[in-house]
Amino acid sequence: MRVLTHPALVAFGLTNLYLLALTGPLISTNHDLVYHLIGSASSIVIPIIAYVVVLSLLLTAILFFVRQRGPLRVIIWSALLLVLPSILLHTYADFSDREVPAWLSSVVTLTALILLLAASFRWKQFLPLFDKIQPAAAGILGFFSFSGLLIFGQLIWCAAETRNLNPARSLHHAQPAAQGAPRARILWIVLDELSYQQLYERRFPGLELPAFDQLHRLYPRSPSRGIHSIHSPHSVHWPAFKRYQGVCQRSPRLTARPRHR
Repeated sequence: MRVLTHPALVAFGLTNLYLLALTGPLISTNHDLVYHLIGSASSIVIPIIAYVVVLSLLLTAILFFVRQRGPLRVIIWSALLLVLPSILLHTYADFSDREVPAWLSSVVTLTALILLLAASFRWKQFLPLFDKIQPAAAGILGFFSFSGLLIFGQLIWCAAETRNLNPARSLHHAQPAAQGAPRARILWIVLDELSYQQLYERRFPGLELPAFDQLHRLYPRSPSRGIHSIHSPHSVHWPAFKRYQGVCQRSPRLTARPRHR
């Protein structure tokens, strides 16, 4: 029991409770956060690991500083413990995808603040109660620090496994020399309602659209409005095709496929 109440273990247990809202999504078995990032996960994992280390060292130094009996010990320990209910309440809300009512958050925060002020100004009256609560709280936090070691290990593992995840893509790649027969290219043209109207129907008076005019010269015939169509270089028609039928399966000579939504 004496080992569990060591300031370093207590500080590490507190740190993991304080930062559980940050570390929880990273060590979740669903990995929703890590594998839905646009960039590398290291930009998120490494700062959180740094937060854990720095906060643990800071709390360890504070707990070592207040080991002697006195008002400062009562005030610091009270502050560290009274802030936990509000943090855990919001952490639970994050994990359960629920919103904490404003009145409940206000009640918890106000209660903690009143108790902290009372313990600060009347610490002698609180000392007997503090002497009963502090050893038990320190033992629980020290025991939780072993769970914190598992969480920290998961963070290190996550950082190692995702260090090369979602690497930045190069916008330009060197094209190898063409070998054999040239491959046919497929051009995808997506037209919204306004673009379709300005290209193939009625254009606004005085509106100049050189790119649209060039496209109209290439494909003077309008595709069927509102459906998926394809264009063949050997025909002026835009035959429709089934939505779930692959373009390449329809004709290997297709060069364009305008689509209107």
